[in-house]
Amino acid sequence: HIQAMDLVGRKLGQRSGANLQAFLADIAAIAEKAKAVPALEKDAATLGNAAESLMTGAMRFMGWAGEGQLKFVALNSNRFLECMSEVTVGSLLLEGATIAAEALKNGSTETDFYKGKIAAAQHYARNFVALVPAKIDLMAAEDDSSLEISDAGYAQA
Repeated sequence: HIQAMDLVGRKLGQRSGANLQAFLADIAAIAEKAKAVPALEKDAATLGNAAESLMTGAMRFMGWAGEGQLKFVALNSNRFLECMSEVTVGSLLLEGATIAAEALKNGSTETDFYKGKIAAAQHYARNFVALVPAKIDLMAAEDDSSLEISDAGYAQA
């Protein structure tokens, strides 16, 4: 949670958001390159959607901070960190899959290895990265029900 709070409390706003914008530009470039590979086109779009959702989430944190709604920052920071990591890993896998597709296209004999790279990127994009927009959408619900549990609510009989 400390790392998540550092991410949303300090890192997102560093250099007036330029670091986040640079990160998202890198992700967009990886997705754009992967779109040229037919086997990765769908997964590149998934990564692009997830990256857009990250920006939406970052803006939500800025709104909460500006409104003094810091409880929502604390309640959602872990989810946002998780989403950032999933987009990061997804982008690295997709970048590797793009390189693998190029190697196969150029006649590499290491077909099993490179096909494995492509399949791993597809699986991760379809099963983890694809969930990022939904997780970011959950932030909009501004659910603070966990804060309503009294200390006695945790007591054991």
